Amino acid sequence: MRKYIFLFVAFFTMLTAGAASGHNEGNPGVSDIQHPQGGVIEYEGTIGQYPVEFTFMNLHMGNGLEFYYQYKTIKVNNGEPIELVYQKSKGEYDVYHEYINGKHTGTFTIIRTNTTIKGTFRNSKGKTYKVNAHMVRSNYAEE
Repeated sequence: MRKYIFLFVAFFTMLTAGAASGHNEGNPGVSDIQHPQGGVIEYEGTIGQYPVEFTFMNLHMGNGLEFYYQYKTIKVNNGEPIELVYQKSKGEYDVYHEYINGKHTGTFTIIRTNTTIKGTFRNSKGKTYKVNAHMVRSNYAEE
């Protein structure tokens, strides 16, 4: 499903970029359509020893910012992506809560850039793991 979302965003970005390059000759006072900012960034890495995939989306439509991940080799949340919800900044780190079936099940304290994710994950049992991931795909346009 993530691949379909990524393809949709890529198509939408190309479509609106094409429209933004057009001119409004004959329509005085009408501005060109602007290229949307944001996009999708996909990361691969680990939480402790477990391989994971993160997806960060800033689509400026629908819910806006979305951040989630899923394990590649173990089945958590029935194999579905796990939602991460921003809570606060803590120095240079951002704190995100993990939710599975509406229940807060873990906390990420990370630094996320367009190319990397680094920090820690603490699960509901109190065990802490290192988080390390790097960007593998992106169509993200800077703000």
